[in-house]
Amino acid sequence: CDRPALEEYKKDDKPEDQNDVGISEKLVGKASQTMYADPTRRFMFGTTIENRTARFWFFSRAIVLVSESFDFLKEYTHLIHYVLSLSFATAEELGYDMSVTCVAYPLAANPSEHAIQYDYRIGDKTYRTVNCLSLFRASGLLSRATRVWAVCQIEEEGHPLCVHKDVWIPSNAQTEREIQQEIFDSIEKNHPEIGDGYREKYFMKIVACEVVKTSQGYNDDMPVVRARAFGDN
Repeated sequence: CDRPALEEYKKDDKPEDQNDVGISEKLVGKASQTMYADPTRRFMFGTTIENRTARFWFFSRAIVLVSESFDFLKEYTHLIHYVLSLSFATAEELGYDMSVTCVAYPLAANPSEHAIQYDYRIGDKTYRTVNCLSLFRASGLLSRATRVWAVCQIEEEGHPLCVHKDVWIPSNAQTEREIQQEIFDSIEKNHPEIGDGYREKYFMKIVACEVVKTSQGYNDDMPVVRARAFGDN
């Protein structure tokens, strides 16, 4: 999961036997597994090289892009530019989510062993994962990648427990808090006699909710990221 980019190689560029798995399929499988296993991933890059034929790949939860093939011995500047770009890129530019931090802390029973958890920064609070409640929907590469965690607020006294839902939503979709607030507004407008007790009985309390932003201050929205990275109009 700590590899900044993926690659697959093949000695020749002959067509695959129908019973063999091609290197493109292998690379896509690696990307899917890596992004499933690592909650800190927003997107990632990859390369396939068959003999002298190379292609560059881009993987995200919204789209998979692949370049036209080229002969990396004749058009070597493409490969040099790619390698140098990866070498000098920031962690965010390599596709890591700066609002999520992987942490390792010693186990009480055996301090020589460590447990891996994740710190999610939401607003001015940090929520540390305790255990995963659901992540099977994160297995699909092109998906909402929904993960549900039991978390604790590490700055609060007593470290109160909460449930945290980490999900990729479509660009123009409302957040769950916005949807819930519309429901509450409709209740107050059409049925003002219904009190707060009704809400507490039938609705979960959303403590915090936000759309992740990049270090440049714009929403972590894949069409925006793609336009900035690849020069889309």
